[in-house]
Formats: sequence, C-alpha cells, structure tokens
Amino acid sequence: MREAFKKKNINVSANGGFISLRVDQIKEVIQRNSYLLPRIIHLPSNNDPSHCGIHGIPPSHEIISSEIAELAHIENMHPTIVS
Repeated sequence: MREAFKKKNINVSANGGFISLRVDQIKEVIQRNSYLLPRIIHLPSNNDPSHCGIHGIPPSHEIISSEIAELAHIENMHPTIVS
C-alpha cells in the first residue's frame, strides 16, 4: 500500500496507516450534530482516482470531528506496510 501511495506522490511513514469509513455513517454524524448539509464529494485526481473529501463543515467543529474519529475501528484500519 505504501508503494501505491508513493506512486501518487503521497508520502506515508512505514508505521502509518489508513482508515476506511462509510459515507452514510459520516453523513449521519454531521446531520445529528449540526444544521449543516454534509457533502462527501468524489474528487479524483491523476494521482489518486479514489480520493473523496468531506465538505461543508468547519474543521474546528470538535463534536463532529470527535464522533467521526470514534467511527474508526481496528477492522477498518489498513497498515501502509503489509507483512
């Protein structure tokens, strides 16, 4: 995985990792904690055709940020180096 991201010009450390989350869960967290309309936008680029972004919420919204972080479970984590 680390090599795949290296080809996309994204630098990741050997002990780093990635998390995969479900879009519907993220939207539900945002809707439950704000009046904001969540937008998960597919933003493919030449370096990363799978890239998506969460838009329409301020990064300083601590409740939303905290609850999204709580969605991260060990079974959704992917190491950058697979042995």
